[in-house]
Formats: sequence, C-alpha cells, structure tokens
Amino acid sequence: MTIDAIVENSAAKKILIVDDALSNEDFKASIDVTIGKYCTQHGYQLDIVTSERDALSKIAQSTYDIVFTDGSLFSNHGNPDYSSGVHVAKAAKESKAYVVGISSQPKVFGELAKDYLDINYKKPFSIMTLIKIIEEKPSKEEFEKYDSR
Repeated sequence: MTIDAIVENSAAKKILIVDDALSNEDFKASIDVTIGKYCTQHGYQLDIVTSERDALSKIAQSTYDIVFTDGSLFSNHGNPDYSSGVHVAKAAKESKAYVVGISSQPKVFGELAKDYLDINYKKPFSIMTLIKIIEEKPSKEEFEKYDSR
C-alpha cells in the first residue's frame, strides 16, 4: 500500500448537511442523534449548516465526500428563479462531492438538477435510506430501485 493510500484511508470521510429546517433545534437534535451517531460510529465527520452562505464557506474550506442540500433554502437573492439549493449543489459538485438534493418538492431544483445532483431525494426522508445513500452512493437508477415510496 502506498503512503498516499494509507493517508487517504486514515482520513475521516466528511458529510455536509445543508437544510434551513435544521435551525429548528428539535429537528437538528434528532439529526444529530441519528445521523450523527451513525457517522461517529462509522468514521465520518458530520457538519450541519442552515444557510447557503455557511454551506458555500464550508465547501470552500474543506473537501466533502457527500453533500446533502435542501433545494428550497430561504435565500433567493431577490430573484424568484434563483435556488440557493442549486447554487450549493453546483459548488459541491465542482468540489467533486457526491451531491444529494433533499426537498419536499424535488422539482424545486429544476432542470439544473441533472447537472449537479447525483440523486434527488424527497422529504420526509427515512434515516435508513440516508444511511444507505452514505454507504453506497447509488446512481440515480440504483436509487430508484430502493426508494419506492
């Protein structure tokens, strides 16, 4: 095994969750307890942010393996055709992350979704499905097979 492979394998994988609903402390606590516990047990570092600005800052400062982003973040910069979720997805994809769009209205990502999202997952989400996404990073076709809600 090369030194690069040893360093790569020893580095914790990083996950970023971006969702303005996480500003609700009860919801954030439930994510921390479920996904946070899973991540800790399986060697992942989990970062959670609630805004486009914070997400873009985190993506610029660090390399994430997986980014979950809400498609309907509050900020649209005064433009109703602008989706902060798409902006975050684009930045994450450009950083080589596996990008999951999460929204109660998946169409909120629009046509740009095909360019920046690996998969688009509809809320409410199942913790078990999120874990499966983290473990497998499925293609859109693979995801459709086991997301039969």
